[in-house]
Amino acid sequence: MGAAKPPLDDWAHLAPALIVRDLAESLGFWTGILGFTIGYERQEDEFVYLTSGRAHVMLYQRCDAYETAALEPPYGRGVMFQIEVENVDAVLRQLTDRRWPVYQGLREAWYRAGPVERGCGSL
Repeated sequence: MGAAKPPLDDWAHLAPALIVRDLAESLGFWTGILGFTIGYERQEDEFVYLTSGRAHVMLYQRCDAYETAALEPPYGRGVMFQIEVENVDAVLRQLTDRRWPVYQGLREAWYRAGPVERGCGSL
């Protein structure tokens, strides 16, 4: 894991904490494929705080202290994240190059947000 970095100046109002089976493997996905960077970490707690622009996420190595019920792989079933990235084609290439399973391919999606329609690319 990287060297300690200064505290974040721009805290997210919501930063989900994900329990992961293998922190190093998860970091490879979040930093190597999605392009997040380590904002800070606590190695003694097997914890990292990741950022990508205004998107923030925390990763914890699995431990009993945070489990509210039995966990079975794959963790996080039933949750979806919308993350804005600079170059979705580059992220898709990273996923493809690493043979990472993608539920559905890239598609354009439009949603009503009040009186306006908003569009985005979606994986």
